[in-house]
Amino acid sequence: MSPGLPCPALALGLLLLLLPGTRSDCGPPPKLNHAVPSDVNRTEGFPVDTQVTYRCSDGFLKIPGKSDTVVCLSNSQWSYINEFCGRKSCGHPGELLHGRAGHMTEFLFGAKIDLLCEDGYKLIGRPFIQCELKGDEVEWSKLPTCQVITCSFPPYIANGTYDGRGVENFAYNSTVTYRCDRGFRLIGAASIHCTTKDKTNGIWSGPAPKCNGQCGSLPRLNHAIPPDTIHTEGFPINTEVTYRCLDGFVKIPGKSDTVVCLSNSQWSNIEEFCGRKSCGVPESPEHGRLVDATNNRFGAKVNIICDDGYKVSGRSFIQCFLIRDQVEWSKLPTCQSITCSPPPNITNGMHNGSHLESFDYNSSVTYKCDPNFSLTGEASIHCTTKDNINGVWNGSAPECKAITCSPPPNITNGMHNGSHLESFDYNSSVTYKCDPNFSLTGEASIHCTTKDNINGVWNGSAPECKAITCSPPPNITNGMHNGSHLESFDYNSSVTYKCDPNFSLTGEASIHCTTKDNINGVWNGSAPECKAITCSPPPNITNGMHNGSHLESFDYNSSVTYKCDPNFSLTGEASIHCTTKDNINGVWNGSAPECKAITCSPPPNITNGMHNGSHLESFDYNSSVTYKCDPNFSLTGEASIHCTTKDNINGVWNGSAPECKAITCSPPPNITNGMHNGSHLESFDYNSSVTYKCDPNFSLTGEASIHCTTKDNINGVWNGSAPECKAITCSPPPNITNGMHNGSHLESFDYNSSVTYKCDPNFSLTGEASIHCTTKDNINGVWNGSAPECKAITCSPPPNITNGMHNGSHLESFDYNSSVTYKCDPNFSLTGEASIHCTTKDNINGVWNGSAPECKAITCSPPPNITNGMHNGSHLESFDYNSSVTYKCDPNFSLTGEASIHCTTKDNINGVWNGSAPECKAITCSPPPNITNGMHNGSHLESFDYNSSVTYKCDPNFSLTGEASIHCTTKDNINGVWNGSAPECKAITCSPPPNITNGMHNGSHLESFDYNSSVTYKCDPNFSLTGEASIHCTTKDNINGVWNGSAPECKAITCSPPPNITNGMHNGSHLESFDYNSSVTYKCDPNFSLTGEASIHCTIKDNINGVWNGFAPECKGDGLFLSSSCSTFSHQIKQYFDC
Repeated sequence: MSPGLPCPALALGLLLLLLPGTRSDCGPPPKLNHAVPSDVNRTEGFPVDTQVTYRCSDGFLKIPGKSDTVVCLSNSQWSYINEFCGRKSCGHPGELLHGRAGHMTEFLFGAKIDLLCEDGYKLIGRPFIQCELKGDEVEWSKLPTCQVITCSFPPYIANGTYDGRGVENFAYNSTVTYRCDRGFRLIGAASIHCTTKDKTNGIWSGPAPKCNGQCGSLPRLNHAIPPDTIHTEGFPINTEVTYRCLDGFVKIPGKSDTVVCLSNSQWSNIEEFCGRKSCGVPESPEHGRLVDATNNRFGAKVNIICDDGYKVSGRSFIQCFLIRDQVEWSKLPTCQSITCSPPPNITNGMHNGSHLESFDYNSSVTYKCDPNFSLTGEASIHCTTKDNINGVWNGSAPECKAITCSPPPNITNGMHNGSHLESFDYNSSVTYKCDPNFSLTGEASIHCTTKDNINGVWNGSAPECKAITCSPPPNITNGMHNGSHLESFDYNSSVTYKCDPNFSLTGEASIHCTTKDNINGVWNGSAPECKAITCSPPPNITNGMHNGSHLESFDYNSSVTYKCDPNFSLTGEASIHCTTKDNINGVWNGSAPECKAITCSPPPNITNGMHNGSHLESFDYNSSVTYKCDPNFSLTGEASIHCTTKDNINGVWNGSAPECKAITCSPPPNITNGMHNGSHLESFDYNSSVTYKCDPNFSLTGEASIHCTTKDNINGVWNGSAPECKAITCSPPPNITNGMHNGSHLESFDYNSSVTYKCDPNFSLTGEASIHCTTKDNINGVWNGSAPECKAITCSPPPNITNGMHNGSHLESFDYNSSVTYKCDPNFSLTGEASIHCTTKDNINGVWNGSAPECKAITCSPPPNITNGMHNGSHLESFDYNSSVTYKCDPNFSLTGEASIHCTTKDNINGVWNGSAPECKAITCSPPPNITNGMHNGSHLESFDYNSSVTYKCDPNFSLTGEASIHCTTKDNINGVWNGSAPECKAITCSPPPNITNGMHNGSHLESFDYNSSVTYKCDPNFSLTGEASIHCTTKDNINGVWNGSAPECKAITCSPPPNITNGMHNGSHLESFDYNSSVTYKCDPNFSLTGEASIHCTIKDNINGVWNGFAPECKGDGLFLSSSCSTFSHQIKQYFDC
C-alpha cells in the first residue's frame, strides 16, 4: 500500500461523515449584535450537548435575567438565544457653565447630546458630546466651554470721557456712560452697552454721543457772589451775569462786576472788584503799643503788646469786624504792672533785697555766703514772668555748703585709720596699713582736697595689698601633677607628680611654692621625669614572619602577630606581647610559634572518566587535578578541584568530583493540526531524528525533519524549529457607515464562515445582508460579495421665525435626531420651546417634533422719580429694551450714584432697570482743618453749607501767616472742598543774644528763644558785671523777636592806687590802676624800719569794687645817720648797730 494514501478504514469514516444525515455536530454558534462567544478560537465542530457561553462586546453589559448561553441540540442546531447585552451608561454629563444641553433622552453608549451657550457666551470646542468607549469602560467625550463675549474699547469722544477707562475688555451686556468735560453739553444717549449680532463677536449697541460747547460753572471771586437765584452751570453763549459784594466789602469804582459766556465756551475775564471797608485808625493803650497797625480794613487784626513789666488785661488784640452792614474796632485792652514777691532766704547766707516787700519786673537780688561756705547755684536771680501775667523769679536760690569728702575707698587685705567716720573735713588725711603677710603698693596716705572749690575729693588713689603667688608648675610627659586645675598657687603650697601606668618616676615627687626676693613666687626645684619600659625585637620563625619586623624597640604591652607563608599552617600562639617581670626590663610573654606544610590525600576516581593525578600518592596545598570524560559522555560538575584547607592544619579537596553522563534530547515540540513520528518516545539519543506530517486540509510550512544535536557538549538540543500547519482564512470583511457586522470582534475568519450586516437605528439596509469566506486559488481566502449600505433618514429645514433665528440656517438637510435651537434678536424674548429635533413617524421620512417658538419684544415700565432732580424720560409710559434714561439734579445739588440707567432683563421675559435711581444731595464741606496755637469760628459745626466761610484767629503771642478766611466750594460739582489751605500761627522767636567778652549767658546751648524767655549773663572770675544781668525776648512789630536791651559788660576788677606812707614808698607808684590779685611791696627810706605787712594785694568784698586786703605799713625811726661801715642786726624787739 502506498505510504501517501490513508488506510481503507479511515477513508470510509471520512466518506460517512460527508453523507447527508450522518453528521451530528453543530456548526458555528449564532451571531449576536453585541456579544461574542467566550472562546473565539473555536468556530465549528461542536458535538451535541455542547454549551457555548457568550460575553458582551466592549461598551455593553449583560442584562440581568437574560441567558448568555446556547446548547448544541440533537438536531445539530443551536438553541435559540435573544440579545442579552445592553449598552453601558455614561451617567449624567453634568452642567455646562454658562450653557445648557439640548434634549437629553439617553446617556447610553453611542448617545450624542448637543450643547448651547447662554446669551453673551460663545462655544469653544465641538457643539456636542458623545458617550464613547475608553478601554473597556464608557465615558463622555470632552466638554466644550462657554466663553464670555467681549467688546473692545468703546469709541472715544472729543471734549468728553466715559466711565470705563483702564479696562481692556468689556463683558457682554456691560454698559459705559459718557460725560462731557466742563463747559460742554452731552448730545445723544449717554450710555451704550456691549452686545453681539453673530453670537461670537462683541459690538457696541450704538454710536457714542457728542459734547457740544457751553459755559460751565461761574468764576469764583473771593469777595463777591452772583445773584442768589441763578443756576450754577450750563450757561448758553452770550449769557451775562452780574455779581454783588459780600457784607463788609464795597465795590471799587471803575472795576467791572459782570462776566459774559464767550463763543469759545469760556467766561470773560473778571478781576476782584470788591474792597474791604475801613474801621479807621485804632488807639494805643497806656503802657502798651499796637503791632503793625497799617491795615485798618474789615477782617484786619492788630495785636496789642504791653511794655516790659506790664501784662495785657483783656484780649491781646483788636479786630475790625462786622456789625450789621458796617465795620468797627473791637474793645481796646489795658496794660497792668507785673511784680514779684520777696525771693527765698538761704541758710548760711543772705541776699541784698531783704529790706523790700515787693520787687519790680526785671529787678534782681544777689546772694552771698557766710565765711567758710561756698555758693552753689547762680549768685543772682531776677524778677521775670512766664505767662506775661504773674511775676516769678527766674531761678532757684543758691545754697551755701561746707566742703567735705566722702569716705575714702576700702582696700582688700588692708584698712585705713578713718573707717569710723562718715564724712571728712577739707585737708584731713587717712593712712592705709596692710594685713600681716601682705605688702603695700602705692602711697600710704591720702588727704581731702578740692578741684572746683565746691566738691571735696581725695588727692590720690588708695594703695593695694598684694600676696605672693607662683605660676603653674611645669607639666611632664607621661605623667601629671595634682594642681593642673589651678591657674595660680599660694605661697608655701605644694604639688605632687605621678607617672602614667607602665612609666616610673625619676627625681623628687613633690615641689612647693617659695620666693627668693619676697616679691615673686618660684618653685623650689625641677619637676621629675617618667620613663617607659620597652622590649627588644621578638624571635624570627622559619616559613613565616611577624608584623613588627620593621621596629628595633617595642613599647610595654605592645604585641606582635605571626603569620605563616602560603601553604604552611601555624602551630602555637599566633601573638605574643611585651611585659615585664621586674618593672624595669621588658620581656616577651611566651615563645614564638612554628609553620608546617599542608598536604592532601589522592582525589576520588570517577566512572566513564579519569583525572591527571592518578600517578601521585600525596598532593601539595593549592595543587589541582583535572577530570576528563570518555568519548560520548559529557562532564557534569566542576572539571577541576584543588587542595585547600578548612582548619589551616589538614588538607582537603575544595569540592566533589564531577560525573560523566550520556547526551540526550527531550521530546521535540508537538504542532497544531499535525504530528511527528517520535511521539511514542520520552528521550532521544544524540544524532537521532523525527519527521512531521500535517492533518488533512492543512499544509506544512518549514522543514519536515529535525535531529538531536548539542551546542555545549553537555545538553542535547534539536537542530531547528518545528514546522507549522496552517488553514485557509479571510481577513475581516469591510465595515459600513451607520451600521456594523457580527464579526467585528474577530481579526481572522475561517473558510466558509459568514458575517451578517445590520444598520444602526434609523438607517435601512441596501444590498445582501450576509457574505461568506471562500477562495479562488486554494491559498488565500476572499469574501463572496460586496458589503451592503445603510442610508439615513433626514428632515427638510425647520420654519424661520420673525425677530429671531435658529442655529441651522446654513444647512439644507438635517440628520435624524439632530436639533436646532431658536434665539430671539436683541430686545425680544422667546415664547415656546427653544429647541426642536428631527424624528420620524413612518421610519422613512423625517419630520420635526414640534412647532417653532415666537419672539416678543421686551419693555420696561417708567423708572422711579427722584427728589431734587428729574430724568429725561418723564414724557413716556413705556421704554424699549436697552433704552436708557439720564437723571439730572436741581441747581445746588450733586448726583450720587449712576446718572444713567437702562432697560434690561433678568429672565429674558420681563424688562427691569439695571440699577437703582441716583440721589440728589446738597453739596457740603466737612469741618475745616484745626490749626496749632489758633482756632476758627466754625468749631461748633459738623457740616458747612456750600459758599459758607470760616475765619481763623491765633492765640496771644502768635501771628497769622496766610489768608484768615476760607470758604466752602466744589471742584467736581459733587464733593464740597475748602477753597484754600488753613493759615498758620507761628510763635515769635529771637535769635541767640550777643556773647560778651570775659563772660557768658545761660542760653548758649540754644539756637532759638521763645517770646518772653530770658537769658542771664555771668562774668568770668575777677570780672564784674556792668549793666542788666538779664535780657528777655520781645517784639516791636509782632512778627520778629528782638531782645529788650543791650547785653551787659564784664569789666576787670581793679583797685585804685594803694596809700602812700611817710618815710617810705611802694613799688607800684608808677601805676594808676591795679589788677585784681596784684600786689605792691612797701620799702622804708634809709634809717627807717617797716612796721606791719610789707606787701598788700588787691581783692574784693562786693564782687564789684577792688579794695586792698589790709592797711599800709609804717616806717618808724629817729632819722639818725648811719655810716656805710655800720651794720644792723635785730634781737627780739630791739635793733642794734655795730660800727
